[in-house]
Amino acid sequence: MGWAKRREASHAAMAPLIETRARLEADGMSVEIVAGGSTGTFDIDVELAGLTELQSGSYCVMDIDYRRIGGRASDTLTDFEMALTVATTVVSVPTADRAMVDGGLKAFSTDKPFPPEAVERPGVEYGFAGDEHGRLTIIDPSRAPRLGERIEFFPPHCDPTFNLYDRVWCVRGPRVEAVWDIAARGRSD
Repeated sequence: MGWAKRREASHAAMAPLIETRARLEADGMSVEIVAGGSTGTFDIDVELAGLTELQSGSYCVMDIDYRRIGGRASDTLTDFEMALTVATTVVSVPTADRAMVDGGLKAFSTDKPFPPEAVERPGVEYGFAGDEHGRLTIIDPSRAPRLGERIEFFPPHCDPTFNLYDRVWCVRGPRVEAVWDIAARGRSD
């Protein structure tokens, strides 16, 4: 969509909220909180008079979908770093141009029309190959993965990927600094 079109759409969508606040205040009602915004409009909705907070959430981990929406100055949103990854292990290397990892439909959200992308691992393309597996197409034979190698992937969509796990491992460099339980995991009631 691009930043300019997203700005136009967000301002149009937020106009009724801003108008409602103005009407309530004109009638003498105090309006303390007017929330809006998202990771995709954090730098757009701050322009709106009357908002008191932004509800941006995905910015702290990001995903491929947000990266693709475009930023103010480029075709990719680069204001925030990609931090959420899913670690997989190469479980099979059947041919020179194929490998399999142990991360499939149960490891990544699948609501986007594009697959996960390898982190710092050029030369392979991911494709879903069932519930438990991903198929890697090896594009650069000099970068062929080895059996047992760990490969991290950026998820297409962070929110529903979190929902697939019981905990998040917080890693800085080679060290695990914390392990956080996903508090709402499995709680649909």
